[in-house]
Formats: sequence, structure tokens, C-alpha cells
Amino acid sequence: MSDWLAPVRSRLATWDRGLSAWLVRCPPAHPQWERLARLGAHLGDSWLWGLVAFLLWGMGRHAGLLRGALVSLAAQAGVTLLIKQLVRRPRPGEGAFLYGPGPDVHSFPSGHAMRMTVIALWASWQWPAWRWLYWAATAMVSWSRVRLGIHYAGDVMAGCLLGACIAVAVRHWGRHRSGQRPSR
Repeated sequence: MSDWLAPVRSRLATWDRGLSAWLVRCPPAHPQWERLARLGAHLGDSWLWGLVAFLLWGMGRHAGLLRGALVSLAAQAGVTLLIKQLVRRPRPGEGAFLYGPGPDVHSFPSGHAMRMTVIALWASWQWPAWRWLYWAATAMVSWSRVRLGIHYAGDVMAGCLLGACIAVAVRHWGRHRSGQRPSR
């Protein structure tokens, strides 16, 4: 069987490596940018958002938001692990910052970008006035993952797309189950 998609995959890989290299160089190296990238790379950590969910749950607030967001995050974690095991794309960097040899040596898709997109969508639906903040945090985490050589640009783009699909599907499913009509 011939691989008729090989030229397409080759061009996408070249484009992905080029865009990733540009994001690593832009903005130029400076200690402030490196500190910001290290902070941003951790803003998408699952333990942090688990703590936020636990605190919101403990305050007895936003139960509907939390149910949907937690279902979306559980689905996101499963989808991330499944795709990483199927694709097995190596990370672009040496793993010196966060990922040496260990359980998560695969790059595609970015679970951090996927998680942040899920969170940004659910938070935007609940508190729309602050959506700029959620999406800025998502962009920062995504940029940081590429800047530090943890992911390629295509990894974070795929993570954002998959995260959006999961959040929208879970919201639609939840509304369908509860008999609510989708808002426009």
C-alpha cells in the first residue's frame, strides 16, 4: 500500500518545525522571557486546576460549571494519553526543563494546551466578562510549552482544537441530558 499522504505529512512537519523554531526565538532570549515561559509552562498543570476545582467545590459554588468542566477535564486526560500512545511523537527538546526520562515523553498533542482550552471555554461560559484573561493564560501556556522545547507548535494547536471539541461536546451532551436548549 503506497503512502499517498507522505508528501502532506512531510510539508506539515517542515512547517511545524519552522513555526516552532520561530516561537523559540520570538521574543529574543532574555531572563525575563525565560522566567515568564517557566511560569507559563506550569500554569496548565493538572494539580493546580484540581486545587482550583476543589476550592470552588468546597465553597459550594458553580456546581453546574464544575460538573461539566470536570467531565471535560477527565475526557481531556483520557484523550491526551490515548493519542500520545498512538502517535508517540518525541518531544523537540532535550527534556532538561521538565521532562527527562519518565512517563510522559511524547509530545503530540499538548495536554497542557488541551486542558487550558477546556478551562478557558468553561470559565468563559460562566464568567464571560473575564474571557480575555482565560484566553491570555491559554496563549501564555501554549507559547511557553513551545518556547521551552517541550512541544512543537502543532502539538499545542492540536491540543487547543481537541480541548475545544471536548468542552463543546460535553456542554452539548449535558444540555441535551438536562433538556435545556442550546444558547446561541
